[in-house]
Amino acid sequence: MHVVLWPKLGPATLVIVFLAGLLGLIAGYYREKTGSLIPAILIHAFFDIGGTLPIWISVWLHQGRS
Repeated sequence: MHVVLWPKLGPATLVIVFLAGLLGLIAGYYREKTGSLIPAILIHAFFDIGGTLPIWISVWLHQGRS
């Protein structure tokens, strides 16, 4: 699914695809280890927050200059 970003981001998409694959391996490991989806859901949420946090900070800082 993340490969559809290629037209907008170009080669930077490879980093996103790599990190998405890493996330999948980590989430799958904890799903298998615990037998619960909760750790996988939390890991996914933390990755999403970490991925968007720089954008939130940038917007927040930019709004302060207006």
